Amino acid sequence: MPVNITGRRLLLVEGKDELNFFEALLNRVGLLDPRTQIISVEGKDRFKTQLRALTLSTGFDNVNELAIIRDADRNPGASFESVASLLRENHLPTPEFANTFAHSGKPKVGVFIMPGNNEEGMLEDLCLKSQRDHPVMECVEAFIQCAASKTSELPRVLSKAKAHAFLSVMPVLVTSVGIGAKNGYWNFEHDCMANVVDFLRQFAANEL
Repeated sequence: MPVNITGRRLLLVEGKDELNFFEALLNRVGLLDPRTQIISVEGKDRFKTQLRALTLSTGFDNVNELAIIRDADRNPGASFESVASLLRENHLPTPEFANTFAHSGKPKVGVFIMPGNNEEGMLEDLCLKSQRDHPVMECVEAFIQCAASKTSELPRVLSKAKAHAFLSVMPVLVTSVGIGAKNGYWNFEHDCMANVVDFLRQFAANEL
């Protein structure tokens, strides 16, 4: 199905958690405005079909900036190349490296691979880093270690489990890292956020 394009700047993310997280982050750094549209592709495996649908949608010709953000998972290089390949397939400007923008072309296109710094991981890893000095994190680590001593069936993605453990003791219980971001439970001022904030500032740098 064609995507309903309403913005002049498009930010493509993996899922609803990322949509809520980046909406909160853009708002926190003063970059969220009606011209910016955040689109969840509903899973990293759907970037291929959703990007193609996007380029065929009415209004895409009016888009000035396009940024794609996806998780590194276990291989940040492969994750970047996967997105770069999709951009080339759709005849879109393609940056040479992750966490940068293409030097020329319209729209201005950038790719950011979470959590940044060419590291393995995902959104939850960035969130956890932002609160690594929070006193509750000691309890989170102790809980995971205790659970590991009791069972051999720990969650496959420990960062997700740790993020949910952290959120479970916040003032208002939330069940997703994205809503946690909207509630102010992740530290957007932490140094670990600098790279992604810089990327977003480049994304929103041009006047529309």
